[in-house]
Amino acid sequence: MPSADRGTTRRWRASSAGSRWRTGHQLLQSGASSLLPRRPATPGNHRGLLPRGLSSAINPEIGCPTFGGHFRDPDLALSIDWGPVRLLRNDRGRFTEVTSQVGLGEQVGRWNGVSAGDFDGNGRPDLVAISWGDNTEYRPTAEAPLELHFGDVDLNGTFDLIEAQRDERLGAAAPLASLGRLAEHIPPVAERMPTRLLYAEADLEEVLGSRPEGRLEATELRHMLFLNRGDRFEAAPLPREAQRAPSLGLLVVDANGDGREDLFLSQNFYATDEDTPRYDAGRGLWLEGEGNGGFRPVPGQESGVAAYGDQRGAAAADVDSDGRLDFVLGMNGGAARLFRGAGNSPGLRVRVAGTAENRYGIGAVLRVVDANGMGPAREVRAGSGTGSHDDPVQILGLSADPVAIEVQWPGGVVERVEIPPGAREVTAGPPGGRNR
Repeated sequence: MPSADRGTTRRWRASSAGSRWRTGHQLLQSGASSLLPRRPATPGNHRGLLPRGLSSAINPEIGCPTFGGHFRDPDLALSIDWGPVRLLRNDRGRFTEVTSQVGLGEQVGRWNGVSAGDFDGNGRPDLVAISWGDNTEYRPTAEAPLELHFGDVDLNGTFDLIEAQRDERLGAAAPLASLGRLAEHIPPVAERMPTRLLYAEADLEEVLGSRPEGRLEATELRHMLFLNRGDRFEAAPLPREAQRAPSLGLLVVDANGDGREDLFLSQNFYATDEDTPRYDAGRGLWLEGEGNGGFRPVPGQESGVAAYGDQRGAAAADVDSDGRLDFVLGMNGGAARLFRGAGNSPGLRVRVAGTAENRYGIGAVLRVVDANGMGPAREVRAGSGTGSHDDPVQILGLSADPVAIEVQWPGGVVERVEIPPGAREVTAGPPGGRNR
């Protein structure tokens, strides 16, 4: 089933709405609260579920878990502020970190979220991670990473954070903040650096008097795609248009109903410090999946999405049950906006009936079966970015008339749900029960 003609019909119609809707008896929620100031992660107690040492690296405000792996014992991917996207392999409820083994350790960044989707249609879960983009004042490289030094520099009982980067003139790292701003927060700096000229020629240790005890770094700030090649992930940046603004919310859905997974990135960040202009170059961006791991940026005049403001969470649902995807976009300091699917092809609504312990079948994986083979794998997930939750009812795009849905339940049991001709909604489950 082809998608709407490009340039003729806007795919979404926008309207203002509250921050919560009910679709049937499911709750759709989009977060719009402001983030806490950026800072290194706070150590947390995860009750021994994660490997030792990992909890101290997870940012509890930004870290966004998503389930993937081989879709049997669902693995866990974590977005890390000042670190790589981390992958924990699940072996019957025991997690082992395999980040380096699968090639994820090389992209050390400031990740704001991570999600999974089958972007090349091979049935394996790929990863997409959102960050700050390349349209900021920061230009980290492998040779000169962005550095975060932390500790109680002036011994006043508070934690100091200092961003720095290698200065080739000095042959060492130098603070990035202005002299006035740094001296305001660490008063002894003003005594050591009485002039801006002296400050401009000083490295980090000379400015602070000593090097702080803690150090983190980031070499990658672009939004990235990690394609699953079976035994490793292959990294590639998202298209240039996606890099123009930070992103704090992410949707993985088939937006235009063509049987290929698409992406939506909420954009912008206004809560910068007084020395930094707000990051406001985005309007919310749809990336149309090409089915091979590539994406086409969809212009706002084609998509109908032009949301000026400080965007946060995003959540998807078919709010009017017409088989077309709708989504809500949370705005920091403003009303959330509901975008109704208009020019998109309708898909198949799949309602998953799980068990008493897992009512909505979270972790189940769905694939459309048609005359051409099988569509991309879609996982039923709980949570989708900053304070957001998609409707568990899945909207699966169709490239041909569907004949069945293949369902792989958590634990690996696979079942097939036959689709009557002309059906627009089916229910899968409960596991081992009667499908309809």
